[in-house]
Amino acid sequence: LMGTLLGLTLARAALAEAGRRTWRRRLHPRRAGAMLGLGLVVTTGVASAQARGQIDLTPERRFSLTSQSKAVLSQVNAPIHVIGFTQPGSAQQVEMRSLLRRYQVAKGNLTFEFIDPDAQPGRAKELGAGSYGEILLRVGENRAFVNEISEVDVTSAIQRLSRAEPPLACFTVGHGERDITDQRADGYQNFATRLKHLGYDTTGLALAAEGGAARLA
Repeated sequence: LMGTLLGLTLARAALAEAGRRTWRRRLHPRRAGAMLGLGLVVTTGVASAQARGQIDLTPERRFSLTSQSKAVLSQVNAPIHVIGFTQPGSAQQVEMRSLLRRYQVAKGNLTFEFIDPDAQPGRAKELGAGSYGEILLRVGENRAFVNEISEVDVTSAIQRLSRAEPPLACFTVGHGERDITDQRADGYQNFATRLKHLGYDTTGLALAAEGGAARLA
């Protein structure tokens, strides 16, 4: 857009020169137009590089955070720092950057960076990264890894890390109930894993055992 405006400015300056003029007089408005256009291009480029806003024109709003994620971010007061472990310029990094930019737009004190484990093995090992594609989240002093590049996983991790004590989902045991460690189709392991992604801790609870009633209360 700014390049087009620069061209139009130069064209207008040239078309406005009616009659015969000396080369000195002809160059003067062109220089002024060129300086004006160049100034606009540079100013707009610097401003756009610093801008954090975005406009999502997709019908399904797939490049915008959901209202649930925005609600979670609004309740976090501590600064959030995110480290993505990926190769520079890879499709994986593009996907990470696109996702994290949405969070940055909604949360001004969220920052992120990328680390290439091959180029910086020492730092990757120090931070505890195990493979490409991992995301390390830091909310205040708390930290956790996310293995999936998805809004659900990142938001759930932020919610967990922002709480001093996460909510607890208790599953009764001792009378043939479904088990949260059972991987079979009628087991509850997948359900328990999903709850963890949503920010819950999970545990078994024997109501008849000592302390069971107090824990339930």
